[in-house]
Amino acid sequence: MEVESKSAAGQTVWTASQSTFVHIFFANFIDEGLKTSTGFKKVHLNKCAEALNEKFKLNRTGDHIGNHLKTLRRRYVKINQLRSLSGALWDEDQYIISLDHEHYRNHFESVCRLATVVQDQLDDHVY
Repeated sequence: MEVESKSAAGQTVWTASQSTFVHIFFANFIDEGLKTSTGFKKVHLNKCAEALNEKFKLNRTGDHIGNHLKTLRRRYVKINQLRSLSGALWDEDQYIISLDHEHYRNHFESVCRLATVVQDQLDDHVY
């Protein structure tokens, strides 16, 4: 049995089994014919939270589920962006993305340069 854990900042920590449970729960909704073109409704998030709480003895709300889905979506987008880079290789056995040294250096140099420009703009902004 897993117990709910929180980090020092009060953020909810999700385990892999809890995330998998949420994925399967919503996949079953879709298999039953639920239309999700605009996302899941609050009632569906609450049903998922209720089932998750019952299985893992937690105290999650529909808002927790919605926020977790947003986090998973952001990760999925990042992974797909990395996979679509020129020269990126996907290893099906280990589920890792590989870049040769040149592509790796070019990609992360440009990302760091962009982060520096954005930070400079934020620093220049007077509050």
